Amino acid sequence: MRSDGHYNTAPTSAMVPVKLLRQGFSYTWLIPTADTDGDTVKCRWASATAVVPTGVIADECAGICGTFPGARLNSSSCMMSYTASAVGFWAVSLMMEDYEFSWQTTPLSATPLQFIVEVYASTSSCVVGPSYTGARPAGACVGVDIGQTVVEQAIFTVGCSGVTLSDVLTTSPPGMTRGTVTQSSTNPLQYTMTMTWTPPSSAWGSNLVCYTPIDSLGQQGNTQCVTYLVAVTAPELIYTSYVNGTMSPVGTIMSTQNVWRVQCTKAVNRPSTAAYIRFYQTSTATQIYALEASTDTTNVIYSNFTLIFFTHYTWILGESYYILFDNGVVTGTEFCGPQSRPILDPNFWTFNIFNSAAYSNLTGMSTSSTTTIIPNITTQAISTTTANPAITTTGITVPSSTTPYTGKYFCLINLRHWFNILGTGASSTVRTTTTSTSSTSTISTTSTTATTTNPPVQMLRPSDIIKKCEQPVVIGTLLSTTVVGAISLVIYGVFMAKIAASM
Repeated sequence: MRSDGHYNTAPTSAMVPVKLLRQGFSYTWLIPTADTDGDTVKCRWASATAVVPTGVIADECAGICGTFPGARLNSSSCMMSYTASAVGFWAVSLMMEDYEFSWQTTPLSATPLQFIVEVYASTSSCVVGPSYTGARPAGACVGVDIGQTVVEQAIFTVGCSGVTLSDVLTTSPPGMTRGTVTQSSTNPLQYTMTMTWTPPSSAWGSNLVCYTPIDSLGQQGNTQCVTYLVAVTAPELIYTSYVNGTMSPVGTIMSTQNVWRVQCTKAVNRPSTAAYIRFYQTSTATQIYALEASTDTTNVIYSNFTLIFFTHYTWILGESYYILFDNGVVTGTEFCGPQSRPILDPNFWTFNIFNSAAYSNLTGMSTSSTTTIIPNITTQAISTTTANPAITTTGITVPSSTTPYTGKYFCLINLRHWFNILGTGASSTVRTTTTSTSSTSTISTTSTTATTTNPPVQMLRPSDIIKKCEQPVVIGTLLSTTVVGAISLVIYGVFMAKIAASM
């Protein structure tokens, strides 16, 4: 019984029954183990006089203890090393033990493991054996649902030209089927094989799938495994398209931005194998920055449901970027830690770098005309003051520009000008300002020349204004008189309040 009150599940292995080694070479290989409870698994040599937890002395090897001389076993990692100096067969007997906590000295259970090591002679010049190269990385932990059909493509590579892949030894759960080994049409050194499985409810927990490739020379590659966690889902990064959502930042940001956050569907841990967060420049579709999540504990932080990472990069003003994530950038907290799926869509997380220089030049407006249309606006009464005749003013020249100014930021910053463009639907008066100057004073006169009626005003929502700001607009200039300026400021304030309320 475990400390959490659950029954313990003993560790298992998917070791091949016969391990092939070529004479004259040194080898190191992993004993593949799995534990449904997520316990720490250690390996040791079997003993003929082992003392089990109940105090009984047991023979664990049945006469094959110590029959693999010269071999070395790392108990913590279950890695075995051996120099194949003589041709022959050797029997190996091990014990796999699980510990609920790594500091414990008494195992919860022990599982025996036996296999054969065969050392063979070869004169071939090819000394590089075949290997498993994906598509999932070796040691991956994959969460699947009961009844969910899993179709995986295993990829293998032979070490030398002229050598073929003759077979792949597989260890898999009941019901998993394998397809034929197929050579790539574009890379003669690469081979693929499809594995298909629909896990039943009885497969709950850890299920090992291991691959051991063998080439036409008889060379055997290292066994590599993928663990499938049935009825345990993996965490996923949550997509958002709006500001202050599950991903931050998005949209247009400042060039000094260096902190990034994304929420996940469940609590997450750091991966145990290499997995990268990759930044790409949109214009060239090339990777310009990357963070390795498994080892960079300073810049990649895992906090409950949130992944936080920091960048140290000089972003290009006006440039667009996107972020991609490798398989297993975040892992779950259950068992072996089911790994997140890779994010390969360049539209998943995009951002633009704000270019202040593009919106800083507000000069160049034409001043060739001195006529503007001022709509009559009906408002609540406002207080007035009596003009002081002792105060003199100079004439005002009001430009009516036809120069287009484009850009969302310029447009939104100058929202007050929209009220000149849209009109009000009321009567309006054309006023002409004439300025004359003498050596002693400046005289301004205004005469009314015509009265027109604008069409009914079109009410625009804040989103409509933003859409219009995406297109080139012609911005009129507000007549700088005291009354009109005050009215426009009131309308501008009300309009901005509505925008804020709608966000």
